[in-house]
Amino acid sequence: VHGLSYFRVEHYVPARVMEKLDLSYIKEELPKLHSTYVGASEKETELEFLKLCQRLTEYGVHLHHVLPEKRSQTGILLGVCCKGVVIFEVHNGARTPVLRFPWRETKKISFSKKKITLQNTSDGIKHAFQTDNSKTCQYLLHLCSSQHKFQLQMRTRQSNQDTQDI
Repeated sequence: VHGLSYFRVEHYVPARVMEKLDLSYIKEELPKLHSTYVGASEKETELEFLKLCQRLTEYGVHLHHVLPEKRSQTGILLGVCCKGVVIFEVHNGARTPVLRFPWRETKKISFSKKKITLQNTSDGIKHAFQTDNSKTCQYLLHLCSSQHKFQLQMRTRQSNQDTQDI
């Protein structure tokens, strides 16, 4: 209907992804996937996209570059999400989770100038990370605090709902 140049891979896949993946595979598979949604409305395809995104491991994680207290050769990302804080190491562009601070096990989160400190109840060890500036550190503390408060509210709401069901 739209001609041979209608579906062009570069319109759908970022260049950095095309560099990492086998281009022949992308050129074969994407048109097949694209054709499976022929006739679907914009709302239907957007909903399918959102469902797919929600299954991604880093969905809803707000990532921030930080530096470990002790110097490291790898990049560190601090990720804040609804379940807690996750620390990622970055090797060759790939993120690997190395530390997790679930909200239910987080004992204390504090900041001083450019340093944010997390402590969990299981081991009691304080893990400190340096940020670029004190504003970023304050923002991270506020973000953590808001996510933790939201998690507690949802847990309370769920337990109230469970009590009403009984």
